[in-house]
Amino acid sequence: MKIDEQFMKEQANYLNDLIAFKAHPDELDIRDKIGFGDWEYGRLAYVTRKDVLSVLKRVIDGKLTFKDFYDWAVSISGRSTIGYEKGYRDILADLLDEMIMLYESRSANSLLSEFTKEIFQKIQEAKFDANEEDLDAD
Repeated sequence: MKIDEQFMKEQANYLNDLIAFKAHPDELDIRDKIGFGDWEYGRLAYVTRKDVLSVLKRVIDGKLTFKDFYDWAVSISGRSTIGYEKGYRDILADLLDEMIMLYESRSANSLLSEFTKEIFQKIQEAKFDANEEDLDAD
């Protein structure tokens, strides 16, 4: 089955806008034509440390809420079309999952605030893992 290149570009642009939090995920979802389960398309976009740090900084600065962060993390976590920066996949995926679980446990905002700052620091200090298995390779 031939995949339409224009369609792929549109979906890659959508995913990159989603990753960059250019708008709330709910506002961007109308552009999503692939969803979570289509492995045939491969990786169309990648989450980097810079991306996660940017969104976390906006939460810390009060420009985004924890709910915004949660919605964002859920919308990118587990997508077959989104990979993670090589060498940092484990820390990024694990920390996003931790934030999702913490939010879902309805922990107090002060705890979320402290944890957000802790995650921000961990990602900043993360070392490249050259031995990390590259599960995101196409």
